Amino acid sequence: MKHYFITGMKRQKTIIGKLRHIGILSILILGLIMPASAQRSRRGAQTKKPSTVKTKEGQVAPLSQEQLEARNKELVKQILDLQYERDFYKKKIADWTEAQRLATEEEKKTPAAAAPQPVQPVIIPYPYGGLQPPVVQPEMPKFRLSLADSLLRAARATARQGNYEEASRLFAQMVKQSGCHDEHYCEYGKFLYSMGAYQQALPVFNLVVNDDSLIAIASYYKSRIYQENGANKLAEVEMLRSKILGRSYKGYEVALGYQLLSQGQIDSAEHIFTGLLKQASGLEAEIYAGLAEIAYQKNDRVVEIAALQKSLSYNPGDLRNNFDIGVALLESGEYQSGLIFLQRAGNYRQSDIDVHFYLGQAFYHLQQWDKAIAEFQQSTTDKQKENEQRLWLAKTYYIKSLMAKSAGNFYDATNYFRKAREAHPDANSWMQAALSDLAQMFENERNFNQALDAYTQRLRLNPNDGTTLLRLGELYYRIGDLTEARNIFLNAMSVKQSAAQAEAWLRQIETYNP
Repeated sequence: MKHYFITGMKRQKTIIGKLRHIGILSILILGLIMPASAQRSRRGAQTKKPSTVKTKEGQVAPLSQEQLEARNKELVKQILDLQYERDFYKKKIADWTEAQRLATEEEKKTPAAAAPQPVQPVIIPYPYGGLQPPVVQPEMPKFRLSLADSLLRAARATARQGNYEEASRLFAQMVKQSGCHDEHYCEYGKFLYSMGAYQQALPVFNLVVNDDSLIAIASYYKSRIYQENGANKLAEVEMLRSKILGRSYKGYEVALGYQLLSQGQIDSAEHIFTGLLKQASGLEAEIYAGLAEIAYQKNDRVVEIAALQKSLSYNPGDLRNNFDIGVALLESGEYQSGLIFLQRAGNYRQSDIDVHFYLGQAFYHLQQWDKAIAEFQQSTTDKQKENEQRLWLAKTYYIKSLMAKSAGNFYDATNYFRKAREAHPDANSWMQAALSDLAQMFENERNFNQALDAYTQRLRLNPNDGTTLLRLGELYYRIGDLTEARNIFLNAMSVKQSAAQAEAWLRQIETYNP
């Protein structure tokens, strides 16, 4: 009969409710122990007949005393089991109620935002199962850069900002680390190559030995270094190595273009460079630099400047290209623009090019005399340019002397003139050159009176200078003083080198003012 009772909270509550209606369990137990004849039904209920059993003959016979007692004992046992089960669930209910009370009090003490959020279940479709908690993915290990990689990134960023000295220091620190590979050596070599430090770049490129694609790149730059130093045989070996290992890398073709350029085959080199621009070679900066060199040899400053600008758009930190475009702009009269590029090149002072010499010229034409003197004094040109350097320094000191004299400061004027004589002994040459430069500067500023004064002082040094006579006569013509212009051109007629042009100017004056 026990299997008719279902365990659980609902069944337990039903049993307790019935027991409360029945009364005290002890009375029920005593009633069960009493003989069947002594049992009474509840008021209003049908009287239960005595228990009977069927005999073999089909007759119904009453239970014996022993059977009745056995059945009553079984009922008592079932009732005791129900009582035990009731007490068990009653305790469970009390414990659960207390736990809920404590949890409610704890929630009141804890702010709502701090309460942990329940994990939302994820429904996994058939056939893998029903409701499951979300799977927590294992945390992926974070990738950590080596010290060499960190230094490489820092050096690249610093070089892009134009701080080449700091970039050089970071690269030098990088190659001392144990984690250096072909990529690190190749990048450092390319940086040194861009800075014009060829002798330092060559041993760094030699450290690239494992990756074929990087060896091809290193071989190209080594071939260019050998070409710049006149080692053509070694250059050809590196060119072939770049061709074999590089496959699609165009280092061999670019190096071949430079080789033809050095041999004077300008048209062939230009054909190669122009054809390579139609392909994505990764060497665009080198190709445009080659086209700029071709334009320089053709004396086409406009094309040269445009090609150098293109080259710098691919590699802004290339020292050689910044230097070349600065000089090209300087020679084209674009002094301010030329100064900007020359100052970029001057940020890296370990190169073998003399940036200071051209920086001095830029400051000179911009009439920043003290800065020009400082740059000329730092200039370390070779023997072939030494005389030119001394001439520029003497011209600058002489202009400072003229300015001091004009201001009435004769002591400084004498001192600057003495320094000019110390810089260059041929005073007549640098005095004439300085006066010509001043006259041209004043003309560009439309300061015609000072320009006339500078040309007049130059004629005092050399009255038979046909070029100065023509410039002075033209200036008088431009300001409308035709009488003085005619006199100057008549004097120029006596000088062989300026006679023809002076005659043409005189005819124009007569036509304009018959």
